[in-house]
Amino acid sequence: MSPGARQPARRKFLKSEKTEFFHIVRVVKRFALAYPNVHFRLEHDRKTVLDLTPSSDLRQTVAQLYTVDLARALLDVHTAIPGVTVRGLVSPSQLTRSDRTEQFLFVNGRFVKDSQINYAISQAYESVIKGDQYPYIFLFIEIDPRAVDVNVHPQKAEVRFAEPIKVQAVVKQAITKALASAHAVPRLERAITSEPHPLAPFPLSLTPAPLSRGGERGLRGEAGGRGQGEGSGVRGEEIEALRQAPSPLLPSPSQGRGAGGEGHVLGQLHGTYILVQTESGLEIIDQHIAHERILYEKFLAQLREHKVMRQRLLIPITIEMPPDKAELLAAHLQELDERVGIGIEHFGGGTFILRDWPQVLTSAWSKTEFTETIERVLAVLEHEAEPSLEELAKTLAARVACEAAVVKNKPLRPEEMTELIRQLKQTQNPYSCPHGRPIVLAYSLEELEKRFGRR
Repeated sequence: MSPGARQPARRKFLKSEKTEFFHIVRVVKRFALAYPNVHFRLEHDRKTVLDLTPSSDLRQTVAQLYTVDLARALLDVHTAIPGVTVRGLVSPSQLTRSDRTEQFLFVNGRFVKDSQINYAISQAYESVIKGDQYPYIFLFIEIDPRAVDVNVHPQKAEVRFAEPIKVQAVVKQAITKALASAHAVPRLERAITSEPHPLAPFPLSLTPAPLSRGGERGLRGEAGGRGQGEGSGVRGEEIEALRQAPSPLLPSPSQGRGAGGEGHVLGQLHGTYILVQTESGLEIIDQHIAHERILYEKFLAQLREHKVMRQRLLIPITIEMPPDKAELLAAHLQELDERVGIGIEHFGGGTFILRDWPQVLTSAWSKTEFTETIERVLAVLEHEAEPSLEELAKTLAARVACEAAVVKNKPLRPEEMTELIRQLKQTQNPYSCPHGRPIVLAYSLEELEKRFGRR
């Protein structure tokens, strides 16, 4: 083409070479996740950037694209109902990122972006991670092609489901079930960074370097990985170890769980942590967060069933509110009374009388503590124009349960600790509090034996 000839129209919209190559890698990465049985090799400037060994296991593909540690830590997802199957891998609550760039959704093998599914994912993680954090997601939805429209976007990047609510429900159910499994318990012997960095914009080498003392994860090339020069990814023996060995990060689902799996309480550490001996080793449980989870689920169950048990305060509490908050509170008195079990009477102006409180959350609080809790409730109502019962219940239960839970540095009798652990093991998610903090840390017997030179 002569210098004066017109350039292709799209060329002027291209970004820098580094940016465009980054997008290329992202595309190859999506195909590699969708088709792990295909051998993908990507070169740039005569250097091998990706050389992915074919595999029938998604976890092994993730190990090559990221790290073996990340692949081991991910939780299996598999739920099926007539017409819809959801499978894949998701990260536990303690392994998150600050953005959604590592969330991959495939529908019938095609990579798509779908705000409704993203919402379902957020709902599943809502009570276990902070709002500004996002999990790793590698999710595959198999659905009858007649029940999904793939022609709603020129690039086929978006889809429209015939029954979106049904699909959302299955996705949420599948992830929730994975998060509630024993595999979600964090292990002490090998810490995971909150956000390993699998991809840098450029230059790209997809094998993260070992963790430094400061907890940062760098990127490096790996020479001679498969005899391909500077190919990235993990070595073959690491993949084989991943295939055969159980994860050292996560316990077996049968270890110390289920009926009679509460373990034996050994004692209390610094008036804050309960030490529990299990079949697999030792668990350290934060008593405040454990009690918070118990109260949260009890209260949430009552709210869902519209059967909130109420406690009439022996001495009603007078609460004073500024004009703006008084107006907001007055507008929601009936809703608080019927939905949440908080009985408040408007005495006039900014004065209110608190008479009833949810029984499961009763505590010997001061007037200030009651007032602050109600203000938190008002903050929720203020920012939610029409909060659904489910959303309102979750938010209120999480915030109020934290205030009512047994505090740290409080000595407990052996029978109190045993009962607390028993109730915790009966909750739907005994591994993290409503705010996403871990409840349990586990230390395996195998690791203890290694540390004492028995192995």
